[in-house]
Amino acid sequence: MKNVLIAGVSGNIGSYIYEMLKNKFNLFGISRSNHNIKENIHKLDLTDLSEVEKYTENCLKFDALIFFVALAHEKGENKNYPEFNKLNVTTLKNLLNCLKKNEKLPTSIIFASTISVYGQKMYSDFYYEDSKKDPKSPYAKTKLEAENFL
Repeated sequence: MKNVLIAGVSGNIGSYIYEMLKNKFNLFGISRSNHNIKENIHKLDLTDLSEVEKYTENCLKFDALIFFVALAHEKGENKNYPEFNKLNVTTLKNLLNCLKKNEKLPTSIIFASTISVYGQKMYSDFYYEDSKKDPKSPYAKTKLEAENFL
């Protein structure tokens, strides 16, 4: 059975996906909160590089990473950009860089981005990976930055 790590496992989507996949894979999770902590789920602040380094030194090598960590619902102004960047980009970079350093990069990565990276197009029926990107909010800008990092 494959080992899968869900980052953001205590969030709305992460907890749902965990329940959907728990009988199909060996699931592990990381969460910044104590909410919903159970076996194989660890509390971990992905913004704290030393914590992430310690975790990745001791964790398994995962076959897949599903990444749901994000600051999303506070749309905010550009003055909030540093906070969005910290949670939407730095967390991903910290985890992947530390996994790579420990030769534990997963074979597959599923990253939850947002349609907002394409801008505020109200009447567009289809978006494609190569569609023009035009993020407006700090949320969309940082999600695109994380996509580009990947």
